[in-house]
Amino acid sequence: METHQAQIVSEVVCDVLEKVAFMFAEPVEADTVSPSAAAGGCVCGRMTFSGPSGQGALQIVVPAALCPELAANVLGVEADDPTAMEQGLDTLNEMLNIICGQLLTRVAGEQAVFDLSVPSAEAISAPQWEKAVQNPGALAFNVDERPLVVAFRYDARGAL
Repeated sequence: METHQAQIVSEVVCDVLEKVAFMFAEPVEADTVSPSAAAGGCVCGRMTFSGPSGQGALQIVVPAALCPELAANVLGVEADDPTAMEQGLDTLNEMLNIICGQLLTRVAGEQAVFDLSVPSAEAISAPQWEKAVQNPGALAFNVDERPLVVAFRYDARGAL
């Protein structure tokens, strides 16, 4: 990921988490993300997009324990509330949707039109977690002492 695009991704992720989930994300080096973060299970949320100006994908990988916390903050309930536990994956999907929309506006402009896939989140294995963290284009964040790893790919049509 080019430096300018990485800066945009970092700004958008931090801004959306702060404004929507009332959580603060701090960018960190991906090589500082501990493999032990996968010990309690991990979740990967993905979505794709395409349009006349480009196509690509967004992926967010988090420890499973972060999903109920996201849901609790968005819903205004305690993290151990059954609703937060049930809505964790849906909340991650909604975060994906919001972040993707903001990213596309920033990289392609407000007039660009895209077809977005439905976000999909699923449990992943420890080796899949490692692969996501080691992705050269991945950006890592510390969110309430838990890692969050984002990979964004945008292939502009007609780009040189």
